[in-house]
Amino acid sequence: MQTEFKQWHRLCLIALLLLAIGACDDGQGGAGKVLCEGAEQCAEFFDLGPDTKPPEEVAPSPYKPCLVQLIEPTADIHVGGPGSELTIAGQAVHPNPDLDMDKVIAVLNYKTDDPNKKQVINLGEIPSNQWLDNNFDWTTDISILESGTWCVQLSALSKSNDPALEGASCFTETCIFIDNSCPNLKVMKPFEPSDGTEPVEEDADPLKGYYSGEMHTRVIAQDQTAIETIIITDPTGKKLSVNELAEGGTEIQVVDEILDVCSYGSGEVSFTITATDTLGNSCSDSKTPFIVHCPQFKTSEEYLFEEVTPKFIESVDFNLGGDGDGLTDILVATSGGIMLYQNDGAERRRIPAGP
Repeated sequence: MQTEFKQWHRLCLIALLLLAIGACDDGQGGAGKVLCEGAEQCAEFFDLGPDTKPPEEVAPSPYKPCLVQLIEPTADIHVGGPGSELTIAGQAVHPNPDLDMDKVIAVLNYKTDDPNKKQVINLGEIPSNQWLDNNFDWTTDISILESGTWCVQLSALSKSNDPALEGASCFTETCIFIDNSCPNLKVMKPFEPSDGTEPVEEDADPLKGYYSGEMHTRVIAQDQTAIETIIITDPTGKKLSVNELAEGGTEIQVVDEILDVCSYGSGEVSFTITATDTLGNSCSDSKTPFIVHCPQFKTSEEYLFEEVTPKFIESVDFNLGGDGDGLTDILVATSGGIMLYQNDGAERRRIPAGP
């Protein structure tokens, strides 16, 4: 009896194989037909119908990756400047609702190819019980950090349903540019008297470092973020020029201006040039040219009610004036005569005009 069952068992397996490969669809004769006709009975014997068993319950895997993302800052943004702070905000969740998040850790990583300049600043961790709807944030001072590319890195960790195991982790990063450096600033003009020993440029002033009436200024600046203003001030702090250049971005900025210096007294006068970027970083440089005071001409009383027009002006040796103060005096030819003035503008001698 057992031998017959084994033989029937083998025949059922052959019949099922024929059924599986579609051989029974072509019409079989002889023994093949018998096997094909018996395949249905074999299927019932082996209970090959659909599986109606409920799925086996599997505990959520603690190693399934969680999800973490940065909301602030955005990639490649420029931040920094005096007293600046950086806000780092993000959110983290686990795709399996049965697993909770545990904590998140933030790190600032300085991006450099120089191993001696590598810096990693750990901003600490925030446990999930201090989050608000899966959201968290830090605020940190970045005003003292080195200028360059820094990567904000977040690592989040989920809780495990097995106390003996650690939860799953997830990671994200965004790189930004921290700019705490002042703009590159070079003042080409005005010249100083000491510049007279240097080779003369094609467009240089005839007498380097000495100005009367007008003074040519030329400033070149560039910044890693954007130059906002270039301001020129005199020794009293008065702004002689304000140039707004924020739209120029990181391109080289050139300021060429002619300033009125007629009202300054004769002597060396220091002018300060300050470049400030859009983050508040600023640098200053100064130049001290020699300013020759513009003379204020006066006419003698007998010509007060007549038109007196200057025809020619010339500086002359002080000895001609006879004042002996060591200063160059001014000789003026006018329609009312030839007049000689002291350096301070007081009249010294007048020669009536000829016919």
